[in-house]
Amino acid sequence: MTSLSQLKERFHKTIAKKMCSVKDMPNCPNDKCSCAISAEIKAYWWFVIPKGYPQLSIFDFDGKTRAGKTILDPIKALDAKKKLIQYCWNGIPVDKLSERNDKTEALLRHFSVINKRRERGSSMVIYGSEEGSNPSGKTFAASIVMKEAIAQRRKPEFCNQTYFWVDYQTLKKSLQDGDTASVDYETCDWLVVDDIIADVGKIGSQKVQYLSSLFDPFFVYRYNNRLPTILVFRMDVVKFDPSDIFGRGIGRICEDQDTTMVELSGGEGNKIAGQ
Repeated sequence: MTSLSQLKERFHKTIAKKMCSVKDMPNCPNDKCSCAISAEIKAYWWFVIPKGYPQLSIFDFDGKTRAGKTILDPIKALDAKKKLIQYCWNGIPVDKLSERNDKTEALLRHFSVINKRRERGSSMVIYGSEEGSNPSGKTFAASIVMKEAIAQRRKPEFCNQTYFWVDYQTLKKSLQDGDTASVDYETCDWLVVDDIIADVGKIGSQKVQYLSSLFDPFFVYRYNNRLPTILVFRMDVVKFDPSDIFGRGIGRICEDQDTTMVELSGGEGNKIAGQ
């Protein structure tokens, strides 16, 4: 895996060439140019967010593939997009983001409320049943939120924030092993837990007790310390009580009135809803 520092170095060169017409950042003619911070943000996007998603944005979220094939119900896709906009850029009408250009990019920067979500500890739950082979856009939706959180590094007061993206099974094993990564996941400013799923009908009481003992301290800590957590379920969590399956910690996040619930039903979540 390419390291964060390697990614920064790579993007330093490409961005300095594009923005300041020089071969590398040390040659930038303006000490106050934005090449360095732009390269840092882009490096974090590519380092934290799963492959295939860093280059996508809210402008690509339309329920269709890049070839124009509809993969999500248009009404549900629009509703999900509105909720993503509400969470990240409260105040922008969805029709203002139909086309990506300098004007709409400036609009996003102006209306961003992602830092308020961090201050309040507002989480997001992305969920929905998955049947067949069509993509559902859940990971895509989570990546939009994480990209906006990372983009705040352009402001000095947010440059020390930390971000992690972990799938459910990896987190489970990390907590079982008690490794140092689990501490990073527990205490980071922004966390995405992807691919959460359980066979509801086959989980016995002992299994539920075990999952509760494993996950409750972790998620209760994040909840009590108001650390935003993006939970991506490959199942419909509104049809049952998440506390009965995954423990009270996850349940508290799902039930919190400040948590944004985004429904996206479709097929295999590891496929990209923008391609």
